[in-house]
Amino acid sequence: MSKFQAFFKKENEGIRTKAVYISDRFVDDNGEPVPFVIRSLKASEERVIRDSCTHTDDNGIPVLNTSDYQDLLITAAIVEPDLKDVELQNSYGVVGEVQVLNEMLIFGEYTNLAQAVQDFNGFKKYTDRVEEAKN
Repeated sequence: MSKFQAFFKKENEGIRTKAVYISDRFVDDNGEPVPFVIRSLKASEERVIRDSCTHTDDNGIPVLNTSDYQDLLITAAIVEPDLKDVELQNSYGVVGEVQVLNEMLIFGEYTNLAQAVQDFNGFKKYTDRVEEAKN
């Protein structure tokens, strides 16, 4: 295989998923922590989210609403729990994926989840990658 062919789409290539433990508050019937399952996002998905969170100010300059952007990126990356589930939303008294996630998690848990999504989608510092390679 040539170096160029290494970039071709592979037959078994798909979206990757990963279980991440965000909190010990969410447990199964045996008292074991239940992970969130997150997925990788394609660049095209991120662009749609970014565009939906961008508006033009009075001077014609594009402005990104970073809070909405982060919320939508995180909710798009979550596979489990199913944030679209009406029963889950009803249990928190809200409607919508972003709203249920914000009601479910305390601030630190939300921050940890955001970091896990970023890391899983390749947002690590170059120096962090060098350290990982050394170990």
